[in-house]
Amino acid sequence: MKYFCLTHSTRKMAFHEASLNYLTRRYASPDRLKNLPPLESLPNEYCSEYIGNVSVWKTSDDFMQRPVLIAFMEKNYKIQHAAIHKDKLILCGTAFIEIYNIQDVIDNQGSATCERIISHPWFSGGHTVVVNKAGELVVTCSGSDAILFFDLSGNLVRYYRMPEQLYGHNYDLKLTDDTRLHYIRNDFQLTHINCASEYRDGYLVSALIQGLIGFFDRNGQYTEISRGFVGCHGVRPQYPETDSFYFSDSTRGTLVEMNFKGVIKRRFSLESKWLHDALCIGENHYMFVPSDLNTMEFWNIQSEEKIWEVKCDIFGATSQFLSNISDCPFKLGEKQDLEILLAQKYQKKVSVEKEEKSKVPKPFKKILEKISLLKKRIA
Repeated sequence: MKYFCLTHSTRKMAFHEASLNYLTRRYASPDRLKNLPPLESLPNEYCSEYIGNVSVWKTSDDFMQRPVLIAFMEKNYKIQHAAIHKDKLILCGTAFIEIYNIQDVIDNQGSATCERIISHPWFSGGHTVVVNKAGELVVTCSGSDAILFFDLSGNLVRYYRMPEQLYGHNYDLKLTDDTRLHYIRNDFQLTHINCASEYRDGYLVSALIQGLIGFFDRNGQYTEISRGFVGCHGVRPQYPETDSFYFSDSTRGTLVEMNFKGVIKRRFSLESKWLHDALCIGENHYMFVPSDLNTMEFWNIQSEEKIWEVKCDIFGATSQFLSNISDCPFKLGEKQDLEILLAQKYQKKVSVEKEEKSKVPKPFKKILEKISLLKKRIA
């Protein structure tokens, strides 16, 4: 069996602010990084509206059957991404990582015990986490425009920052500068890096502001491969033995396959205003996360056939990032009919919300009562 995770935001995305034109205009000024406010004057990034959940799924080796939900966690912070590594479920928030025993999560869902929290002053705007071949956690952080490498004990091993000579200068950041307490928001960032994927002897990266795809080699030397896909997300190698990779050209709802020379090999478009993530499962087969549709979908892009779809309304308002696929080395026990129970809970919540909306607000109710009394007096 195969296992993977999908993250969900409880907040609906403002898709009018996610168009190519909007994002291009937003970051177009060549002076946007000049005369920035002092770092110590910036507020922290926490926002109670930005919280999220994670769902954990089991599927067949060929992915042709709709996956089965085996765990669901609601958190009081925004889970951006997740990964499964051996017997651990790793949750990437915007400012820290939580590590759980995955069987504990399956058995106890949201009541599972967190085994370890990992963070760092540069851990802000966290987007994705993967476990590399050395067993390190590789985390992209848009607030510091950096990739942070941690061992599983939580020690920072090394870091790569997007080069200022290519993308401009914002702050003279020292490793002790706490960008969690003083968050460098999107408009003050160099690139808004949002993904790093291990590829051969280095790491592919994608970044939203320039719409760029780049590569850090094992020594941290950086090369830009392509740019212009403003809003792009989720670069990953297509197959380890080839020079190809792929990413989501989010604003166009399009998957792009490209080689290391920056030549586009193939495009595949969905009817989506925002394709947040994509994951290659095998030749011509991809999972997609179109956030505006709040679904998770599996397609054969050669035949243009949608094989299955999971509607994600019961998990959150907006579907976000897929984890890489994990081959769990042991059999996981699971809760029966978890998705049905969540669907029932969701329907109950919707019914309560409808009932509340149908109630006449108290101030208006008093006005109606006064009008009724006046009518009786006149009669």
